[in-house]
Amino acid sequence: MRSLREAAHQQLEAWLDQLAGALDLPEAPTLSELSALLTQTRGQLLGPSLQSLSAAVHAHHHQQPQMSCPGCGAGLTRKRLDP
Repeated sequence: MRSLREAAHQQLEAWLDQLAGALDLPEAPTLSELSALLTQTRGQLLGPSLQSLSAAVHAHHHQQPQMSCPGCGAGLTRKRLDP
């Protein structure tokens, strides 16, 4: 859990660094502009966060060469290995 927390903090820091340029303007953005900015950039925070969480929670599946289909029970062999 500690490594997952550290990864989340790093991802949050990177996202906040990206937002800093838009927030360091002489005039504060309006609520509408701020909402649009967060909507546009949320994937850059949530994508890596979800990837880290999935890797931590489902680590046992990352090296699984075969599994049974939950629908019919047929054996399924792994086709590729994503990084």
